[in-house]
Amino acid sequence: MTDTTKTELELLKERADDMGIKYSPNIGVETLRAKVNEKLAPKEEAAPQGAHDKRNAIIKEATKLVRVHIQPLNPSKKDSEGEFFRTGNSVVKTISRFVPFNQDTHIEHMLYTLIKNQKYAGVRMVKRNGREVPEKQLRNAYQIEVLPQLTEKELKDLAAEQAKRQSV
Repeated sequence: MTDTTKTELELLKERADDMGIKYSPNIGVETLRAKVNEKLAPKEEAAPQGAHDKRNAIIKEATKLVRVHIQPLNPSKKDSEGEFFRTGNSVVKTISRFVPFNQDTHIEHMLYTLIKNQKYAGVRMVKRNGREVPEKQLRNAYQIEVLPQLTEKELKDLAAEQAKRQSV
């Protein structure tokens, strides 16, 4: 009667061959098992741990909520209820939000920075050489007031109010 059972080393060698793992003909069971397990284990990004920590810190800072009150200074937007803003980069995924004007709201810090830096071209008439000529000037598009964060009591009151209205 022939012995049909294979040793663990033979099974590991077959599996390594199937997976394309190269090994020495006189490899031991423990070493080959470690190579096969290493190939089977899910690979994480090659970036060092410090880079992950830095990336997570950047994302956390960019998505931190800021409580603001925004008023449009651009005359063409004075009657608008709000506006959609969108921003993102290679580290932080795209952030898109409708931001209401003339009321308190929370927005991500990255959106706050975008809105704070937006300008519009204002035109005013200036006298030069006895003639009135238009002069363009870049002006801030929005007046932003940064408000203090809500207290725990204010958050609970807001949650109760939203539950009554069946809103978010």
